[in-house]
Amino acid sequence: MRRPGALVAVAASSLLLAACGSGPSQVGAAAIVDGQSIALDGVQSKLDTLIKTDKFTQQLQQQRKLDLVSRAIVSREVLYKLVDKAAQAEGLRVDERNLDKYLPSPESPQTQGSDDPAAGVEQTVDKAFAPQDAARHRMLLAELSAKYIGRVSLTVDRLQLQDPAKARDLADRIAREPQQATALMQQAAAGGEPPSLNEAVSNNTPQSLALFAEPGSVLFTPSNAQQSEQQSAGGPYQVIVIKKRDMVALPPDLDPTKFQPDQLIQYSKYLLRPTALATGIKLNPRYGEWDAVNMQAGPAAEASVAGKVLTPKSSSS
Repeated sequence: MRRPGALVAVAASSLLLAACGSGPSQVGAAAIVDGQSIALDGVQSKLDTLIKTDKFTQQLQQQRKLDLVSRAIVSREVLYKLVDKAAQAEGLRVDERNLDKYLPSPESPQTQGSDDPAAGVEQTVDKAFAPQDAARHRMLLAELSAKYIGRVSLTVDRLQLQDPAKARDLADRIAREPQQATALMQQAAAGGEPPSLNEAVSNNTPQSLALFAEPGSVLFTPSNAQQSEQQSAGGPYQVIVIKKRDMVALPPDLDPTKFQPDQLIQYSKYLLRPTALATGIKLNPRYGEWDAVNMQAGPAAEASVAGKVLTPKSSSS
């Protein structure tokens, strides 16, 4: 009489073994992107090099904030894989003749007196990668931004809430019941500031790319979508529904070439958001969790308030 239960147990364990055997192993990987492993040893080697050669990293080590650098290295590795994939889909090419202007600055960041040590980490991490490799990826990121800036028209619904749990629950509910998004936002806002509905997002600056996502996506995020880790744990929080996304003609008075490469590169990572969601990103727990809104690795201690991008009928649970 107990054989059916035993058979179920055997079947379940077989499925578990099959699941464990599928895909790349997390062992020895700092992250897995689109089924490809980013070597843990490679990330550690880059961090060790910065500790030995970079004064800013040495300052962070003294402040016991090396985790900022290690997460930034992993984030950069992930973004490079994503932009390689996006470049193929978008037909972007590296022009070797102009590569020099995309070489990262060899100077240490000037952040003395800053309350936010993360402000200089991005520039520091540039030096952890081979200059030509960094330049190629920086060029691709800049080209991606130049292709989309001014051409993306977004219409969103937006609500700001002080309570992260309430905001996250709202995002989950909207993802499960997208037809009720407006009613759910109005209900959640009862007694407070009403939601901004059918809001047209300006598309004439690099910053306008920060909300790039597939139509129907629901974003849960601290109110400033481009925050450092130290700022992101505080309120208020926003729930943003991407109601409509259209490609439009470039405005006649907007010339993407007028923007500095660093401006274009800074905001290009948000254009990789759909690629990231489609391919999947899994981080080694030592580097926290992937923040799909800020497009970077975030500390595990702040996972409950990290940016999330939900699709209809999905949830963050």
